[in-house]
Amino acid sequence: MRRMFTCSVALISLAQRVLCGGGNLVPLSIPPSQYWDGNDGPWSTFGVQVGTPPQNVRVLPSTSSSSLWVVLPQGCTPNDPVDCWSLRGFVFKPNASSTWSDQGLFQLPLYPLEALGYSGNADYGFDNVTLAWQGQGGVVLGHQVVAGIATKDFYMGMLGLSPRPVNFTDFNHPEPSLLATLADGGQIPSASWAYTAGASYRAREPFGSLTLGGYDSARLTPNNLTFSFGPDTSRSFLIGVQDITTSGGAHLLPNGIVASVDSSVPHIWLPTEACQKFESTFGLVWDQATNLYLLNDTQHDALVAGDESITFKLGPSISGGDAVDIVLPYASFDLKYTSAQTNLTSRYFPLRRASNNTQYTFGRTFLQEASPLTPKKPPKHSLSPPIIAGIVIGAILLLILISLAAYRLRRHRRKSNFVLPSEMPGHEVSEVDAVRTHEMSETGILAEIGSYGTDSEPVELDSVSVAVELPGDGVTEEIRTSMDFLDLSGDSGSDLD
Repeated sequence: MRRMFTCSVALISLAQRVLCGGGNLVPLSIPPSQYWDGNDGPWSTFGVQVGTPPQNVRVLPSTSSSSLWVVLPQGCTPNDPVDCWSLRGFVFKPNASSTWSDQGLFQLPLYPLEALGYSGNADYGFDNVTLAWQGQGGVVLGHQVVAGIATKDFYMGMLGLSPRPVNFTDFNHPEPSLLATLADGGQIPSASWAYTAGASYRAREPFGSLTLGGYDSARLTPNNLTFSFGPDTSRSFLIGVQDITTSGGAHLLPNGIVASVDSSVPHIWLPTEACQKFESTFGLVWDQATNLYLLNDTQHDALVAGDESITFKLGPSISGGDAVDIVLPYASFDLKYTSAQTNLTSRYFPLRRASNNTQYTFGRTFLQEASPLTPKKPPKHSLSPPIIAGIVIGAILLLILISLAAYRLRRHRRKSNFVLPSEMPGHEVSEVDAVRTHEMSETGILAEIGSYGTDSEPVELDSVSVAVELPGDGVTEEIRTSMDFLDLSGDSGSDLD
């Protein structure tokens, strides 16, 4: 196995400077699509092309997946809005691509997202991927793993940023991730990446920013606050949440918790006791039908008028020691949700009730105002507020330094020379939890997927296999707070249906 090496990362600048060595290589900036997308909030998406001839799609970065997920025509049904294909970021038609190589129907590798109720399967295959839209001069990668989805659990496609390879049949034939392909092919200086979620609620509505292989060294503010990684490779980025307070002085978190950070999901998942404090403080009402905190116009107007901010106190453990405050304005929680069943749109507060500690998760809502950063040494991650000079926008960058294709060929617990604090438990990863299923279980799994025409009838397949994302070696992150700066010039196994 090749030895893993790491380099330090920081916030992106317009110059896209690189802090770690990479010869004459320069970072790769993925242009934003200029769209705010999603059925659970306005999220800044990124444009990529798939197939031959290229087909444009809009996707969201995913910190926990390894491959590119794109919406198939089956993701839009006669019951959906007539512009469903556009609302979901355009659809990819495999039969219209001469370079598509189909590998079959597999369950999406969703652990630990399945603990949050997410499910789905995908038609996996290989195809060409261009990391930009037509006319933007993006890098073209051949033979990339592409997952075609129809499930509405993930309304938009996903661009996987995890280093873990995908394995279709067994652990002996892993397919490299997109990031590993770029790094191994010498197209970026390193396998680091930086992600700005964007903030539609800010005056200038800054779009997101995604850079592969680099960051801005001028925007790195060093500090001594560090976090150890969790032993579970699928839930390794853990933060200690010590307190949650409002600008009005209310404390919303009864006890400290450990939470996972994952850009694949939109919500913030907290213990029920904490959610109840949110309810009493902000007048939130839990909707049993949608499992969301829906808001009527009266509630929304009152929250906007109150304009309270919420501060998350984070540290390497759940209490005591150094910590950093990350402040989210109410506007970052002011989102809209469109039901996939009724197509009705409602305002909602993106807080979810967690039934146990495996569900404590901070998703895209949090990442509008926070940024992990990976230092060079030691193998830990840290927290600090950024210092930025000049004309900037109030946005945050998600940065994670990962291995250059240094991955293991089987699931295992991450080995490292540091230990996780006792307050931050991880989860054992079984070596047999990802076996491909060729035969029906007693309960049976039926997957429906039609041909790729927009008006074709679905056919039933008799089995669904499991696409496995293998763990990579240890990686590290840092969390940063956001600051406002003014312009100085003025379904597991769900059907494809």
